[in-house]
Amino acid sequence: MLIKNKVEQAVSPGTSLAERPGRATGELLFGTLMFVCAVAFVISILFLLAPLSELSSPLSQWPLSRLLSGAALWVFGQLHLFLNLQKGQLGVDTVSFLILLSVTFVIYGLCALLISLRAPEHKNNRWLLLVWLTTLLAGFLLMLEGASLSHDVFIYTGYGRLMLVYHVNPYFVPPDQFPHDPLYYLNGWTNSTAAYGPLWLLVCAVSELFGGTDPIRYVLFFCSLGLAAHLVNTLLVTNILRAMGRSRRTILLGTLLYAWNPLVLFEASNGGHNDIFMIIFILSGILFAVRAEQRGQMRLGDYVLPVVAFTLAALVKFTLAPLVVLFIVLLVFYRLRQISWPFSHQDGQLPGTMSRSSQGADLSASRPLPKYSVKVHNRPIQAVGDALLAIRTDAATKEATRQVLGAAIYASIISAVVVLLFYGPFFIGHNVHSIIQSFTSPPSSTGAHKSMLDAAQRWLAGHPLPHNTLQYQLSHELSSHKVWTLINVVVLALGMLVGMVWMWKAPQVRTFVMASLLVLEAFLLVAPWFLTWYVAWLVALAIVCLPVSYDPKGRALLAFALVFSASAFLLYFYNGAPPGYIWNPLSCVVTYGPPVLACLIFLALPFIRRVGQYAAT
Repeated sequence: MLIKNKVEQAVSPGTSLAERPGRATGELLFGTLMFVCAVAFVISILFLLAPLSELSSPLSQWPLSRLLSGAALWVFGQLHLFLNLQKGQLGVDTVSFLILLSVTFVIYGLCALLISLRAPEHKNNRWLLLVWLTTLLAGFLLMLEGASLSHDVFIYTGYGRLMLVYHVNPYFVPPDQFPHDPLYYLNGWTNSTAAYGPLWLLVCAVSELFGGTDPIRYVLFFCSLGLAAHLVNTLLVTNILRAMGRSRRTILLGTLLYAWNPLVLFEASNGGHNDIFMIIFILSGILFAVRAEQRGQMRLGDYVLPVVAFTLAALVKFTLAPLVVLFIVLLVFYRLRQISWPFSHQDGQLPGTMSRSSQGADLSASRPLPKYSVKVHNRPIQAVGDALLAIRTDAATKEATRQVLGAAIYASIISAVVVLLFYGPFFIGHNVHSIIQSFTSPPSSTGAHKSMLDAAQRWLAGHPLPHNTLQYQLSHELSSHKVWTLINVVVLALGMLVGMVWMWKAPQVRTFVMASLLVLEAFLLVAPWFLTWYVAWLVALAIVCLPVSYDPKGRALLAFALVFSASAFLLYFYNGAPPGYIWNPLSCVVTYGPPVLACLIFLALPFIRRVGQYAAT
């Protein structure tokens, strides 16, 4: 009997021998399905290389890439899948590419669903390893293919050569000043100055040391960097979820949702875009902020690293600057809550923060905050006013007042110093007008691409209207870049205002991430210039908001990001050739409509459920 008890305890604490076979069978089934999904995912990526090689330019392909795409074409020929890709018809290749991407997304979704049905605290180390190995193999296949649907790599190449070969400033000298450059013909932005931040220009300069005049070396450099950045981001996602105290199931689910996301993986390993590199700093800033939140304080040393990390992200693409602003606002609200919400709780934690004792299990976003003796205001403006009034009348809070203002001032100074350190060497010796022009001259600042503005302009060009009609006036306004820039600013301001309200109610890092996600999702919907890989920002932010089971806002934002990562691939369908032809208003509906619809559905589900329960009573 003693031996039997010891065997039962060794097999599984709290589980009898009678229960063990069922659990073992469930684990075996889960493992088998996970392995099948991993193999199917890699095979779908391999098949994807066949239409990809036909759609892209052969200039960036090397013998290994031709071998991979040839193997994929052979498999297509043997299985007679879809259409005969060997004919090289652009429309056929495009449709086949999108069909295979859809299959990849289905596998991705089924595997995520499989993990979500798993018990929260089952050990997942082997499955995390499987996710990593699958990501690495699929990433290598996409990277070694060499054929890419984007030519951003050669735009980066041009910036690097301007700095190291011709010793000119890419913010003020466009590549068309050197038409004799051997790689000039590959650059699609020869008549505009640099569109990216100085941190990325330094990376472009390093690429020139490796690439020389060989275009294949540049493709290999940036695609390798993209894959490496994707792997680093996967590790950061895992560490963030673990630092937040999420369950093992949520950690595995979040890791897979980021690592296997077809859009992120494709644009990182095959496109080599700087967005994936930029996400490193976004996720690093979140991880630093979460660890500071764990300590229950936000001293200068605690928020220096997050502020620097978010600023570095903006120094790759300045469209990420709102994250810096939102984080500084979070610091202010955190300090204000310390004033109006003294530490009366037994664990000394601020409302919405997480103690170390709770790191073993998921914390649902709907979990009620601890009760305090001070009244909680649902109206942010009134609450801020009361806090400031208390600051003025209570001498004991003068030190806290200094800390509130000091947190905002010090964080702003730190960010400004980092910006000056990077931009200074490029802007010294140039007047203000030239500096402003360097920001407004790139096509992304003045043009329209695969956006609502682009659709309006193309529709108006193809459907001339009498100038004296109301329809023409309305169409003319909707096709104006200035109008959409104003719309963009208004949407950004409203999004940040809503995000600030959320952060006041719950001044925690997760709320900051959700506020940032809301702002960027709203921004991309109305931005005049939109590209597929921009959605990678949303995917990274949405996944670190897990779990969202009891949080309607979190579910809606997550659904928007994941659905958008699928629908954004339709931009490649409208490539100017059949069957998609050019971008048009219908293109906007099928690209932007699904994520918006998914967001609205998940927002409305709790209301519909409550209505149903009320009707049942």
